[in-house]
Amino acid sequence: MPEALPTSLLLCLGLFVFVGFATQAMAGFGGTVISLTLGAILAPIERLVPIIVAVGWVQTLILALRLRREVNWRLLLTLLLPGMCLGAVGGQVASRFVSGPALKLIYGVFVVAVAGRELAAARSAQAAPSAAPPAPPLSGGLALLGTVGAGVIHGIYASGGPLLVYVVGRLGFAKAAFRATLITVWLPLNTALLVVFVAEGRLGRVDAPAVLGLLIPVGLALVCGNWAHHKVDEGRFRTVANVILLIAGGVLLATTSARALAPAAASPAGSAPVSSAPSGLRDAPSGLRDAPSPPR
Repeated sequence: MPEALPTSLLLCLGLFVFVGFATQAMAGFGGTVISLTLGAILAPIERLVPIIVAVGWVQTLILALRLRREVNWRLLLTLLLPGMCLGAVGGQVASRFVSGPALKLIYGVFVVAVAGRELAAARSAQAAPSAAPPAPPLSGGLALLGTVGAGVIHGIYASGGPLLVYVVGRLGFAKAAFRATLITVWLPLNTALLVVFVAEGRLGRVDAPAVLGLLIPVGLALVCGNWAHHKVDEGRFRTVANVILLIAGGVLLATTSARALAPAAASPAGSAPVSSAPSGLRDAPSGLRDAPSPPR
């Protein structure tokens, strides 16, 4: 049974949750991936995923209901939901057999590469508009493959947004439909994940104070992100979305690389190994401090 998160960690996590879910309210994605990649600096992802998915579910429900008229239902029902659900099932199965650090590194490299490419293309288009036509839409097969891949990532980390953003972004939708459709994808997927977390005992009564406390920054994020969505123009919106992807992917790479290299550092003979955990985590309850960090 997991132990309650310490107050010092919750305060930092509240800031990360605000940044992530303000981004999601503005762009339709980023809530979980940004919150988790920053939160992973202080605590194992395994411990954070159920809590962040729970608080994010509340914001996702509110936005999905408010934005339902802007959703591209045809795309959602024929491609995104079937592909994401299929991939998520595969991700849940894979998470029990594959190496988490390796998958996280691959994921981080992909996110950084995609975001960097899109930002470079946007910069080239601004410098020479006539010489830089927009990228063609993805074919049906590639769009399905990308969607299933995003589902696999979502099943493992609950953060398949970056890959799905790339797929939907290449289909050429305006920012309102882009945001509403992405938001609506997360609602059924994260509902299913919450059921799994409760059934496995990874989310329980001990987490209620953390979830209730984090609803405050999530509520503030909803207001700020919705305001930003209506103030940011289409071109800048795409740039902001890709900058967010680049930062989140970079943080994911940095934290994963640090964790992978830490066990390889040799300790002096006869001396106790020096903890590489941040001070906030060293003060955490033993059940949190010693928890493994599998691929979720």
